[in-house]
Amino acid sequence: MRPAYDDPFINGKSYKPRMLVLEVRDPDQLEDDPVGRVLVERTEVATFHEGAIYESTIEMHYRLIAGGDTRDAGNRQDRGSFVAHYSSLDQLTSLTSSSIGNGGAIFLDLPGLKGHRVGSYLFNEIVLWAQRQGNPDAGVRTIHLLEGQAGASNKERRNRLYETFGIQFDYADADHIAGTSRPMVVAQLVPLSSIPANLKELHLFDYLGDLVTREETARREVSFLKDANNELHAQRRAAAAKPLRWTLKHWLGFF
Repeated sequence: MRPAYDDPFINGKSYKPRMLVLEVRDPDQLEDDPVGRVLVERTEVATFHEGAIYESTIEMHYRLIAGGDTRDAGNRQDRGSFVAHYSSLDQLTSLTSSSIGNGGAIFLDLPGLKGHRVGSYLFNEIVLWAQRQGNPDAGVRTIHLLEGQAGASNKERRNRLYETFGIQFDYADADHIAGTSRPMVVAQLVPLSSIPANLKELHLFDYLGDLVTREETARREVSFLKDANNELHAQRRAAAAKPLRWTLKHWLGFF
């Protein structure tokens, strides 16, 4: 097995590494510095029958490692996972659960990063995975939107996330708080043409290398500032001990 930070090659094709860092910027301020970084780990498991996928599961784990609002990190909303499952026996793909029998749901409220499209990125990976399982006619298991899953602050984001990927709902109320997805097959899912513009995928090895470089640069700068500070203190002591000599030396060029 290749290291988690390497690009895996499957049937001659290169895929994303199992672990990477997602650099997050404000969608309205793309030129500004990143507002957060999220560690993402992908786990895929599959069983085969006569050369075809029999069952498979993907888990997209995420954890906020920098930025966002770390004051809320203790409530464990800074981490979670998106899970999906495919069963050739049932001819179904669940986009929100690790089994066909469980409906599941998507929850993502990273502290300080709400509305920054991290959820869209993760769900897009789920959709791309579903379309790689070799069965475009597999049905998409019904997704149930429940009232308890959506508050005033995240209802529109939740609904928009699903609808972005071609999943349509019959809503049970005028406010679109609860509803049931309409029947569809995997081929009808619509993945993103590219990752959101405010997100950037960083190889874990490159990210760690950049951290080391930044630390070494910071150490050199601190050392320079310490030397400069020591020199200033030495000059102050010299001036205090022999003020006339110090003045003549620095202002008139004597000695």
